[in-house]
Amino acid sequence: MGEEQGGEGPRLGAQVRRLRVRSVIRILLLALVLGGVVALARITFNTERVTTMWVGARIAADGSARITEVIDYDFG
Repeated sequence: MGEEQGGEGPRLGAQVRRLRVRSVIRILLLALVLGGVVALARITFNTERVTTMWVGARIAADGSARITEVIDYDFG
């Protein structure tokens, strides 16, 4: 009994390891490809931008403040 299991065990173990390594490589490649597609889509189709932004404040003698914020937003 021990001889039969020992004869196929190392060969089967090597095949299982090889399949696991191939599976991990496939998953990593798929993740890289999908990440590249997402990055390309984000660069290509994201045309909305904040082109200019500034903030100003005016403080009165009584200590009150008037704050102005201007944001130029380009919707593409």
